[in-house]
Amino acid sequence: NLPVGTKCPCSRISISYGEFTSLEPTYHQICSSDFISDRWINAIYTGSNATYFNIRDFRSFSSAQFQALATYCHLSKSYVQQSIDTFNQSTFISLSVLSEYNFQIEIQSIIYQTQQIVPQTFTNQLDLIIRMTMGNKIVSGLLTNYIISYYYIPGYLKYPEIRSIIYHRDDGTFCDCQNDLYCTSSAIFDDIFQAQTRYISNHIKILPGIASGCLPIISILDSTLECFYNQTCLDDMLSYFPTNEKFSALTIHINSSYNQYTKVKKMLENLMIEQWITNISYDKYYNQCAPISCTYSKEERHNLLFVITKLISILSVLALVLRLIIPIIVRFIIKKINREQSPSIP
Repeated sequence: NLPVGTKCPCSRISISYGEFTSLEPTYHQICSSDFISDRWINAIYTGSNATYFNIRDFRSFSSAQFQALATYCHLSKSYVQQSIDTFNQSTFISLSVLSEYNFQIEIQSIIYQTQQIVPQTFTNQLDLIIRMTMGNKIVSGLLTNYIISYYYIPGYLKYPEIRSIIYHRDDGTFCDCQNDLYCTSSAIFDDIFQAQTRYISNHIKILPGIASGCLPIISILDSTLECFYNQTCLDDMLSYFPTNEKFSALTIHINSSYNQYTKVKKMLENLMIEQWITNISYDKYYNQCAPISCTYSKEERHNLLFVITKLISILSVLALVLRLIIPIIVRFIIKKINREQSPSIP
């Protein structure tokens, strides 16, 4: 602990943040669960049958959705690690040693700014990619965003026509995939299995939380994971797929930053991060700064003993001076008096 006002010039003024800080994120449990594994993705894969289910039927896009979710988890972790590496290599300029209090305040502020900027940059880049995908009118292989129809005119060749699919939202409104980035509706399980009628639904069962829509990479963002926190809901979901695989539901954590009704988009906006574990070491910073010397001024009141000692010292010096000066003054005065009293000779 340095006294207030101490100045200790650093022998090394440029220090990498990684030499005295550590940042470690913890991610939402979905990103380490079986639900982004090949085992789960293969269990809900319907192959070429996907385009025979209703476009809102979960079996039509389930595997693609969770491939997208797995990709989002991997991208988030990779992007965060790159950002941490960049932060660790960045330098902190310190001309002189900061007090521990000021050091902690300044570094915590810098870390907080980094934690806010990184997710925003990632989200902006992802949003740009999604908008470019929509703008280019890329037709999904699952035919969930556009219908390709062929028209025959007598005497002419057939020609294709691409039409945007219209979805009926849960609130009763309609949207189309050409103009609405997040045109989604609740996913269902249907009993219709014909390509010609996949746009007509018997609507036998709504799947809680899961959204259907134009593209799986977008509809998964508008989904929640509520069914995956409920073992009964999860088992019921799996009963619609030709698989014997068993999976355990996610665990509800009271201290989690998210709940079972949080949309994936909201979690991705924070890079799937639950919390940051940060460590800031003042000792490591001080050692890297390596000050050669320190200077400081100290103001304090003198105690009684010091005052008495100082007074005696002054009086002793004064007495010594008087002992030297007084005889000289006395002789001078006597000499002057004698001179004045001496008779003058005419």
